[in-house]
Amino acid sequence: QRTTKVNDAMLRLYGATREQFLGRRTRDVFAHDPVQGRQFCREMLDAGHRHGESEERRLDGTPMWLDGDYISIYDQEGRFTGSFSVQRDITARKQAEHALQRYSQRLKLLRQTDRAILSARSVHEIAEAVLERFHELVPCQRASVSLIDLGTAAARLVIGACLEVRSAR
Repeated sequence: QRTTKVNDAMLRLYGATREQFLGRRTRDVFAHDPVQGRQFCREMLDAGHRHGESEERRLDGTPMWLDGDYISIYDQEGRFTGSFSVQRDITARKQAEHALQRYSQRLKLLRQTDRAILSARSVHEIAEAVLERFHELVPCQRASVSLIDLGTAAARLVIGACLEVRSAR
């Protein structure tokens, strides 16, 4: 299946010229994720239509999320001859959803840390509770908790730890 007709809105969406876009195949659209492409086509062919979200790439490789309606077209003998699609860019919405999920996860970690701190019976237990979840909040390799006496400016290491390196969620 190759693209035979395209409107200006679709060209803007993909950042392409008409010459670049015409002739593209479904496998070209899903070159970044062939499994998703096969599943996408299978669903459309099995049902004769498909509505849903898909992660695709603009011609420059930039990821984008699309919400689309796709309809299979058949000839008089019932053979598949092509498809028609209408797509809407939902990238900004997906990015906002992802940011909200990261924020929600951080709040959950902070709540868990807060509960652990409140139930701790010593400075050492407080430090352990903080370090247990710290690497999920702040990407780092090492962290420590120190007790500082502001009156004398004396500091004492309570606990230090090597942490698994992760990106902040």
